[in-house]
Amino acid sequence: ADRHGVPVSTLMALNSLKNPNHVEAGQVLKLKGASTTTTKPTTFSYTPEATQHVVRKGESLSAIARGYGLPVNQLVALNAIEDPNNVHAGSTLKLKGTAPAAPRPSVQPAATKPKPQPAAAQPQPTAALPQPRPAVTAQPKPATVAVAPRPAAAPVQEAATGKSDWRAYGPVQVDWTSWQPMGGSMVAATLNAKGEALYTSINCGARKINGTNVAGQWGTWNDPVSAGETKLVNDFCSRRSS
Repeated sequence: ADRHGVPVSTLMALNSLKNPNHVEAGQVLKLKGASTTTTKPTTFSYTPEATQHVVRKGESLSAIARGYGLPVNQLVALNAIEDPNNVHAGSTLKLKGTAPAAPRPSVQPAATKPKPQPAAAQPQPTAALPQPRPAVTAQPKPATVAVAPRPAAAPVQEAATGKSDWRAYGPVQVDWTSWQPMGGSMVAATLNAKGEALYTSINCGARKINGTNVAGQWGTWNDPVSAGETKLVNDFCSRRSS
């Protein structure tokens, strides 16, 4: 194309070339006009000290690079040229300088995975006793509500009434309507002497009692020790057997 003054695009179109970088030796190429006489190529002059160059008509990027002693890929990079075979006359090209940095792809921050919450420690049952779990739907009354203990002879209220039946056993109070089966034992909402919410579990088969602390962690199965615990186990297990 430089030798005959023909644009690369025209030479490609005349000869149905798809890849301008793949032309085999001995291949015959048609030139504009298909004449046996070739047109004398246009001679361009180049100033080695120039920092810019205005593209002239009939001038290719490869000729410009050769005229200034630059690699074609450097010229392409300096001017961010997308198609080296399509450089328009009148365009101003930089000959020196630093090639613009390629834009970096944006990096999306990795989604933060929620940290798993440690499971609450579970009590280790002795012998073959079932292990109660602290998850009970019924909630004890708030600590601000003062509940007077009921006499032992008071009739048991059923949970269906929707009212709590708090009974005092020593320093604790037990909601008698909140008993629920869990793991072979029965669990009820409890308030300690400070009004803090706890849970108490009773296994009538073994006559054992268990309870949680304020953090919701279960203790170990034991025989009732205090008078309150003994009365609670007796009252509940007597009711269960009746």
